[in-house]
Amino acid sequence: MSTSYKKYEKYIKKQGLKGLLPQNLPENILNRMLIEADGLDSDTKETPSASFILLAILSLMNGKRLKSTMKLNIKEEVLMENFNVYIISLRVENSYRIGELEIGEDSLPTLKNIFNGHRMMNIVKNSRN
Repeated sequence: MSTSYKKYEKYIKKQGLKGLLPQNLPENILNRMLIEADGLDSDTKETPSASFILLAILSLMNGKRLKSTMKLNIKEEVLMENFNVYIISLRVENSYRIGELEIGEDSLPTLKNIFNGHRMMNIVKNSRN
């Protein structure tokens, strides 16, 4: 088990599921997830060994932190749709953090709506960029 994975697990254990919402992710975990997302987008085999995105999505879908003995029944199309929505949320959060976008507080994802691909978001392109 890698050191970064152990730190990720420790973070989830301490912060709970709310810590997995993009706006609550520390910079290092957000960046790691964005690297994973880029790897998925380019179909490269160079994604990190432990998928932080997959662990986050499965935990959020399950409503609790995953443990090694848990079994989940998830339809593949639902999992893929949730991957897409979560990755979009990660990219929007990153654009906000680097100053490209402004996001209304009411547009931030919650535990209840993180996977709702139809949720409305108030996003404005930052005029500085």
